Order: sequence, then C-alpha cells, then structure tokens
Amino acid sequence: MTTSSPSQPQDRIPEPAHPKDRPHPVADAAPARARRALFPAVSTVLILHPEQPDRFLLVRQAASGATVLPGGKAEWGESPRQTARREAAEETGVEVEVLDLLVLNWLSEAAGKSLGGTAYPCFLSTFAGVLRPDQVGQLVVPDGELRDHLWLTYDQAAQPGRMEPLVLNHLRTALNARADGRGAHYLES
Repeated sequence: MTTSSPSQPQDRIPEPAHPKDRPHPVADAAPARARRALFPAVSTVLILHPEQPDRFLLVRQAASGATVLPGGKAEWGESPRQTARREAAEETGVEVEVLDLLVLNWLSEAAGKSLGGTAYPCFLSTFAGVLRPDQVGQLVVPDGELRDHLWLTYDQAAQPGRMEPLVLNHLRTALNARADGRGAHYLES
C-alpha cells in the first residue's frame, strides 16, 4: 500500500470553477445594464489637472448636490479598475487613463447612513487618473447626473460645507497616497 504526502500533485485540492463560469440566479435574471455587484463596490478616480497639479477634478451630483470624486457603483463582473474607467468616462465625456490604486476604503453601514446612502457597507476604491492637456477643454457634464465639474485645490475642497467630512478624509488620503508614492492606503470609515 502506498501513501502519499500532501505535497504530491494527486493530493491537491481541485481549483473551483471561476465565478464567471458559474451561473448566478439573481444576477443572471437581471437585465444586462441593471446588473450591479451583489456586494456593493464603488470606484472613483483622482484626476489631477495636467497643467495645474495642485488642482484635481471633483463633480457635483445633480440629485444630492454632493461634491465628490468622479466615480460610481460597479456593474456585475466589473473589476474596481474597470468601474473607475467606465464611470470616469461617463462623468467626463472623455477617456481617462486609470493608473494605480491609491485608497481602499471599507465604508461601514454607519458611514453609509451618515452619507444618506443605502448601498452600504461597501468597498470604495480610488485610483489615480490622468488626462491629457487637450482633454481638459473637452469635458462634458452628463445631463441629469451631474451639475458641474470643479477643478479645486485641497484648501478649496476643504471649505466648510463643500464636502462631507468622511468624503474629505478619503480625498485627503488619496492625495497623500499619490504624493508619497508608497502604494495604496487602507481606510475603514
């Protein structure tokens, strides 16, 4: 009788099928455009002005008036980077080059309630984004979704009443991550 050790290939635990290869009863029943991640995920992009690097792009949402980084909820099967790229294009009207992850923020249910949201808890990923100088004048505000685009400095963004404190903390962390170049920062809000 032969015995085998756990390091031998025949004793390996088989890899499960990739999640995209398995049907999902809830997501597969939803229309393609309406598919959202079952565990809410949000991605945003920190876009520095190409000619004024102390300024970055913020958007003001039409419905709430909230001032935030460009971004939004993941669709079914999207990675955080894909979500950031799609949302940045939807909210600016141009293709934004999406680079490194700057911040991964776990937004608790309490944090979501403080923002008036219902899609919490969730992960919020923020990536560095780049626009070419010629793209700045091509930005388009999507009707019904946004009021406007704002190129602000941190001091302007931090003016009382401009941004929710939790969102401002996330923005500050993303700016610091971009400046220090030591990799992504992790937050729990």
